[in-house]
Amino acid sequence: MVWPLLESIIRAPTPHCFVNDEDYPASRTFGEFPPDVQALLTSIVRKREPSLTALRNKKNVRSDDVLAILNNDLQKGGFGSSPRRFELQSKAFEVDRFDVKHRVDLEVEKGRVILGNQVYLDLFKFHAIPDVRYGAIILPTVSREESEAPFSSVSAILDLVFEDSRHRLAFEGALLIGY
Repeated sequence: MVWPLLESIIRAPTPHCFVNDEDYPASRTFGEFPPDVQALLTSIVRKREPSLTALRNKKNVRSDDVLAILNNDLQKGGFGSSPRRFELQSKAFEVDRFDVKHRVDLEVEKGRVILGNQVYLDLFKFHAIPDVRYGAIILPTVSREESEAPFSSVSAILDLVFEDSRHRLAFEGALLIGY
């Protein structure tokens, strides 16, 4: 279930973002985001469409399984081959992949994006890790049971973050890619 406030803004893109829903994959930017990294990530997801949509509809699949499909292409694109760990005071945070050149934290999600509050952990990492300038999340457009729409729900949350300067976090922009 999407909260009523979020429901009202899911369908209305704000002027500061770009929505591409003409072809696969669904993508949306918020704030500033490097166009070359956006093109790279969307092309990687597009290239793996059959595998990603098949996995999206299977039970007991984890985000690591989705990441495994994308791993070789991400590595070739500068995102490394394994998670990266950042130490912040007495706490450590791990990001799925990190592009050092562009300072992009890439998070790949499968199931607990909304109900498991994973999106909030992702946003916190984008905000709290000083090396992160941009955040990208690759996530399902619909849940396996088709009862949720993670891409639309996270878009609504990011609309709230980027719509009002009082809610701004310490990263310059975000990219969502729905598979």
